Amino acid sequence: MRRDLIGETLLNQFRIETFIAAGGMATVYRVWDLQRSVPLAMKVLHPELAEDPAFITRFEREAHSLQMLIHPNIVPFYGLFRDNGLTFLLERYIDGPTLDEVLRWQAGRPMAMVDALVYFKAMYTSLGYAHAQGIIHCDVKPGNVLIDQGGHVYLTDFGIARYMDAAVTTSSGLGTPLYMPPEQIRGERLTARADIYALGILLFELLTGARPFRGDVDVPPGMEDSQSDRVRYQQLYVPPPDPRSINPQVPAGLAQVVLSALDKDPDQRYPNVQAMANEIAGVVAARFETLPDRVRLPQEMLRHGAAWESESPPEEEMRETATGPGNSAVGWEWEPEPAYGGPGDTLPGQPPSPRPLPDRPAAGSIPTRPLARISGRLIGLLAALALLTLCGLVSLNLLRGLGQG
Repeated sequence: MRRDLIGETLLNQFRIETFIAAGGMATVYRVWDLQRSVPLAMKVLHPELAEDPAFITRFEREAHSLQMLIHPNIVPFYGLFRDNGLTFLLERYIDGPTLDEVLRWQAGRPMAMVDALVYFKAMYTSLGYAHAQGIIHCDVKPGNVLIDQGGHVYLTDFGIARYMDAAVTTSSGLGTPLYMPPEQIRGERLTARADIYALGILLFELLTGARPFRGDVDVPPGMEDSQSDRVRYQQLYVPPPDPRSINPQVPAGLAQVVLSALDKDPDQRYPNVQAMANEIAGVVAARFETLPDRVRLPQEMLRHGAAWESESPPEEEMRETATGPGNSAVGWEWEPEPAYGGPGDTLPGQPPSPRPLPDRPAAGSIPTRPLARISGRLIGLLAALALLTLCGLVSLNLLRGLGQG
């Protein structure tokens, strides 16, 4: 039975205020940093898993991966800690919905082309950056895409991220079947093309309002017949539908990009996310640099009654205009965009940083307090000792001078 943490204060600094979500590995809370007066997100490893070495390794790997990633579209990570029998990490608190919640609000309706491409822009740039660091996300899905009140898009939860040069990169038990590439289901070695597959599914869903694989097939006799098993079967063996069969307004060229990203053979997919983005840019006849950096959230999903001001001048909004039935190009007209959100940076201060973690830290190496406290006391002590030493030397020289006089 999981203990109720609401109201507890960890490390005499982080007061747990609100439950956010729970997954198979950890529970997420909104906490208040008493020293800096800012909210943070705290991910607490489930107590019944805290003594399991395999889960500890996964949790520590997430911390190490996130420490390497500093990008405008990746949720900033502030450290891994342990206190009162709990192991937890701290991240920036993003006050807003997930893309999964936005899609559910859409209720099966396709997203406007411009909004779909703005989401794609945030995902491909953040994944491209992570891949350049040798890190694969391995669980790209709408639930791991966060949007703040200003429409800024973040990728989060690198909980099962693996390094591309690792000999064994994943197992069939990790990840989300609805967005999982065939090679991940088979437990094979992964490359960045696994994330490209998941990104293709996400783009399919944005453009059509539906997922390509929903478990709506019969599986061969002898196979498990649960919903997730049917989805896995589709990921392995069933070709994805053409996005235009669901939404005829999707340009033919863009539909082909999605289908190429969803090839069962990773070698037949795009070699990297930049190549996929370049082809999309050619299809829609627009450069990603000209797209807004923020999405438009439905008013119903903005914080009720809050007054928000953008920290920068309003972006410009792209209104798509079809160039003709069946054409693969999309034309863009520009019009002023209303101010619709708050600052992308929700943390005015810099939260505490832990000691740097080694490549594969042992469970007992997790810091139990912020480095800032340790370093401050240590520096103060060293300064005091240096001052006493200096005073002693000066006094000794004065006494010697008096004695010689």
